[in-house]
Amino acid sequence: METIKDIHAHLFNLKYLPVAGIIRRYSRHKISVRIAIGIEWFLIRKTGASYAEDEGNEIIHPNETGNRLVPIDSATIALRSKDILLMDQREMVDLLLSYLNDEDVFDTPMAAALDEYQHKSPIAVKEKIRFFPRAINEQFTAVEKITIRGLFKGLIEWAMEILDKIIGGVEKGVNHLRWFLVMMKSEKQILSQLQKDNNGVDIFIHHMMDVDHFFTDLETGRFYNSYYSFPAQVRRMHLLQHDNPNEVIGFVAFNPARNNSLEIVRHAVANGFKGVKFYPPMGYKCYGDEKYNFPISQLMKYCTDNDVPLFTHCNNSGFEAVPGESGFNSNPVFWEQLLQQSGNDSLRLCLGHGGGGEGWFAEHRSTDHLEASSILATDIFDDSAAQLDWNKSYAAMVFKLCVLYKNVYCDFSYLDEMIRSNGTVDTPKQENFINRLAMLLDKHPEFAYKIIYGSDWHMLYRENKQKVFYPIYQKMFADTRIAPTAGHFFQTNIKSYAKL
Repeated sequence: METIKDIHAHLFNLKYLPVAGIIRRYSRHKISVRIAIGIEWFLIRKTGASYAEDEGNEIIHPNETGNRLVPIDSATIALRSKDILLMDQREMVDLLLSYLNDEDVFDTPMAAALDEYQHKSPIAVKEKIRFFPRAINEQFTAVEKITIRGLFKGLIEWAMEILDKIIGGVEKGVNHLRWFLVMMKSEKQILSQLQKDNNGVDIFIHHMMDVDHFFTDLETGRFYNSYYSFPAQVRRMHLLQHDNPNEVIGFVAFNPARNNSLEIVRHAVANGFKGVKFYPPMGYKCYGDEKYNFPISQLMKYCTDNDVPLFTHCNNSGFEAVPGESGFNSNPVFWEQLLQQSGNDSLRLCLGHGGGGEGWFAEHRSTDHLEASSILATDIFDDSAAQLDWNKSYAAMVFKLCVLYKNVYCDFSYLDEMIRSNGTVDTPKQENFINRLAMLLDKHPEFAYKIIYGSDWHMLYRENKQKVFYPIYQKMFADTRIAPTAGHFFQTNIKSYAKL
């Protein structure tokens, strides 16, 4: 019996990301360097790890020892056992607070962050806490501990308020806090949660991300590193794959800003990774990139010459190094330009997200181009509103590339627009998707062999849609109009693409 496979998952946590740089960039520098570093330091300190640096023992919650600022009482135990998805923002902040202890605020980056915050805080503090200087054996008084707890909660809530305003509303801000919390789990815990939320899916292809170099501070020029070096990240993911050989398959990340990125990729592929992840929203594109053209060209040649699968993000947003702008580097027109170059037409490529939901959920128009050759690069727009016209959408170009190039595929991950915030289906959008796919298959039956199931679970989890995504797709592909393609979509196309 064929197994069900998910081509689009992630298993890394906060220790694999330059958290302070991300906070600075996404707050548009309204959160100071010192506060961003303090928050990063605390989150990383509390983030789990499935492997020690040189051995395989599991460490779930490091740095839980020391004098506690928050007692571990029955309420705290109950809170920690509660599903993050059932928490409101207050409970999520309280959960973070429950991990705070004396050692976290004694001559640390978090102490520096709280010290800065207390001088700008709207919270009434009768007497400022003296964080610096503080003698080695000088304990915080009971009153000081209460004040520090209040400052910590205030700091997190203040940071969330800034992100809420910039990201676009309280709901999205809360979603980001939920994402930070799940990203504090260890690698094995994340895998376990992924498997639990995707009951019925047997195998996951996980994609690494290498985003160092792309969150350098635009105000100060400060460079932010991930906690783990990228070679260490690769080693840890290799261990996870080794421990779960029947459930996990890895794609290593490519970072054109690293001098040795292709060397890292080659070594990873030689040691069990099946393919390469390419992520344009970090600020580069696959063809004609002004800054990174040479290393990117070398990667494309390596993948083509060795028939190594390449997986790329392909919608107009995503995890952007420059929010609202760098997602446009994922425009599939760039991939058409690359594939048209001599020697590149056999590149084994999967376009993640299928170009994005705009085109797939757009209402059908009599003028829609269903013949692949009639879809023109000059018609494709970056703007989401424009892409509600199929002919102008990334999705249309993705369809064209899948049909015209023998080794080009796409996945339909994180097309969450068809799922309402309460987990129910937006029936008109679902109908538009099924109808669109059916019409395309009628015109080009070969497209049935190019579509692949994927979830992008991290993003779905952030919006609490991860448990219904796979069942909704199962139901959609039971529709008689597209049911004949279900086996290809869920089971066999991924084998052809990834050479499994």
